[in-house]
Amino acid sequence: MNQFIKKIKEIEDRTQKATDGGWNFVPIQDSLEYFIVGEDGREAVAGNVFTANDANFIAHARQDIPILLEHISKQTEEIDTLKLLNNMSEKSIEDDQITKQRLADELAALENEKNQLLEEMKRI
Repeated sequence: MNQFIKKIKEIEDRTQKATDGGWNFVPIQDSLEYFIVGEDGREAVAGNVFTANDANFIAHARQDIPILLEHISKQTEEIDTLKLLNNMSEKSIEDDQITKQRLADELAALENEKNQLLEEMKRI
């Protein structure tokens, strides 16, 4: 398994094990810190986040990462399909080149045969 696929699988595993639902962040009363909470607003997912930007990032990761994983999965499928089509095209081109060579050989043989018949006709 290549390293990229292994990392994606690890991310998928972590995503599946994380607390379900949408996450949000709320300020901790009388503090400059934030809690990351579950969808119901009561279940703490993470605490002691020191900036609103970091809290926002962490809270949205629960929704964003599955979206990105799904996109990667679709892109991987599309890449696999394109690789297959490319291989089929290369095979078709190879077959066409073989056919072209065979037809060129047949044409050369017919030209040779025609020239021989013309020479025989000249002798008659």
